[in-house]
Amino acid sequence: MSSLSQGLIIALSTVMIGSVLAWVVGTQVTYLWDDQKRRRESDLAALATFYRSYGDFFATWKLWSAHKDSKGTLRSADDLQWRLLERAELAESSFEALLVKLASERELSGVDKRMLGCFREAYQMLRERIEKDQALNWWASDIHGDEGFAQYHAYKALTEYVARLLAISPRRGLSRWLPLPATTEPKMRDAIATLAQITDRNKFKDQWWIIASKELLAT
Repeated sequence: MSSLSQGLIIALSTVMIGSVLAWVVGTQVTYLWDDQKRRRESDLAALATFYRSYGDFFATWKLWSAHKDSKGTLRSADDLQWRLLERAELAESSFEALLVKLASERELSGVDKRMLGCFREAYQMLRERIEKDQALNWWASDIHGDEGFAQYHAYKALTEYVARLLAISPRRGLSRWLPLPATTEPKMRDAIATLAQITDRNKFKDQWWIIASKELLAT
């Protein structure tokens, strides 16, 4: 075989190998961008749901507070308590779904799990108070000398914490062959354990605002 023929074979082989590599890399890059786009759209949809649920929660709380503060002077439908309870439960169910999303899609730290557990206890308070026909006494200023001020500010801090957690998507690498750090989803067993930890009421009930204040509001 002449040197010219050998050179042509080498050149053709080089072109073919380069084409295959380019196809592999291009496919991987396309997959990454499509996957990142899909995940980002899912995160943005979850964040929109969070904001809407937060608004529903506060609207329901304010309506319930107005009803309890009126002492009969504010006219309302006979089924107002039931309708507000339904609204509180709808907001709560949306928050619960977001907890499942975070537990199944994110590698959560110990702090993340504690704050999500505290947040869960916080938003359940409204539904529990409506069920008991009691006001949710949260205060924006410390003038009543009770836990309402600490609970209100802890809930605000927890809301911001969860919103940031939903807004910041984890970075994922292209593939094992490319030098980019990859963030993997938790295994099923770990996701189940994480959700169980977040929803363990024994850890957070009656002290969620104390835990959250130490983590998020301590100076």
